[in-house]
Amino acid sequence: MSYLPNATLASGEPRLVYSYRQVITGFAAWLSPEDVIAMKTMDGFLFARLDKKVQPRTTHSYEFLGLDHNSGLWYDSEYGSGLIIGVVDSGIKSTHPSFRGRGLPPYDPNKWKGRCYWGPPICNNKLIGAQGFNGGRTIPPVDDEGHGTHVSGIAAGNFVDDASLLGTGSGTATGMAPKAHLAMYKISSAGDLLKAIEEAIRNQVDVISISQGDDKPEFMLNGIVIGAFAAAKKGIVTCAAAPNSGPVPSVIDNDAPWMITVGASTIDRRITAIVKLGNNREFIGESAYQPNGYSSPELPLVNVVYCDTQLPRYNVVGKIVVCYTSINNTKMGENVKNAGGFAMIVTSGFGNLTSPEPHVLPASHVTTQDGNEITKYISASSNATASIIFKGTELGIRPAPVIAVFSGRGPSLTNGGLIAPDIVAPGVNILSAWPWELGPNQTGTPKPFFTKAEPPWPPLM
Repeated sequence: MSYLPNATLASGEPRLVYSYRQVITGFAAWLSPEDVIAMKTMDGFLFARLDKKVQPRTTHSYEFLGLDHNSGLWYDSEYGSGLIIGVVDSGIKSTHPSFRGRGLPPYDPNKWKGRCYWGPPICNNKLIGAQGFNGGRTIPPVDDEGHGTHVSGIAAGNFVDDASLLGTGSGTATGMAPKAHLAMYKISSAGDLLKAIEEAIRNQVDVISISQGDDKPEFMLNGIVIGAFAAAKKGIVTCAAAPNSGPVPSVIDNDAPWMITVGASTIDRRITAIVKLGNNREFIGESAYQPNGYSSPELPLVNVVYCDTQLPRYNVVGKIVVCYTSINNTKMGENVKNAGGFAMIVTSGFGNLTSPEPHVLPASHVTTQDGNEITKYISASSNATASIIFKGTELGIRPAPVIAVFSGRGPSLTNGGLIAPDIVAPGVNILSAWPWELGPNQTGTPKPFFTKAEPPWPPLM
């Protein structure tokens, strides 16, 4: 008996997208609402769900976590040597320095059952697997978003000396398991995600790391929860990011006892950019772009709020422009620069959370409260001015760690009040691998940057 009305679409393409055997007993296919209604009357049918897009959830971190090269957890675990970490995400920049195989032992061919799209020398003792899934098609696992490269570097990036972001946060970059092997499974939809988990189980990875997810999935239809259960039965740990939906309570998903749900916390590093107003009040912000020889001129302030492409209708030439945070603050900075603005102040949309972003012009990212104080000053003054003073990388900032305002909270409303997330780890302003060069002088060259942790779990019987 077939659940499909026929084998092909009107276009001639196969109707069947994926067939699942490890994670679930089922399939993904192109079906009309009428096809699904007819399928529901057939023997053996359990449920159907509409496929969805999945969304991403992103040099000093290892020191902050107390990891030492010569003793303790890192040393005793041999930096994750022999471990195979499968990352389910947006792909990978395979030639990035963080994924070189130098100094790593070869993988065990009796254990690893996967394949690597590129082959040697790009595939090596670090990057041993790479596959891409897109609606039933096999695609190159190239990262065109950046997120997959970033989280891969956090999980298992090799040691990279002299890494930095625009000269800040300088040091030796490393993932939490720098001697572990890495396999990338590129996805874009929930159907792809299930297929990637199934492939990772077949390939016999030790850990599956997932920082993607549906928007508020039902527990019984959550592909990560379902896939993690199948993985746990094979002794494979699944670590998944909590949703970026805090600080509202009980918005946690991936809230199953057979997986590890990871929240995000801050670290004690700040890449400081101080806003000094004309009335001498100062507000501490952040920016990864710390221009050399910057003289911190006092300039007129203008409050634009939404710094979209309509900036030319404001007189921003030679001024410091105040903008409310957006999805892409660096793009917002490009708009300010192209309109003739000299510098930018970004007001955070996440309370007291600031971010050192790779801006293309002098900038400072300040807290919501401080941003409100700056706009009050502009409204009350006929000649509001400010300057931005860059202080570089500062360590030992307290309090730290603090739960990130955006990190999803529990307790679970769908799983018996389960307390979640299970653990938190550094997840704010983490410098890690990125596919392209960033900042005011972009050339498209990949740059080394930085770091997080996932422990083992016994098989589910």
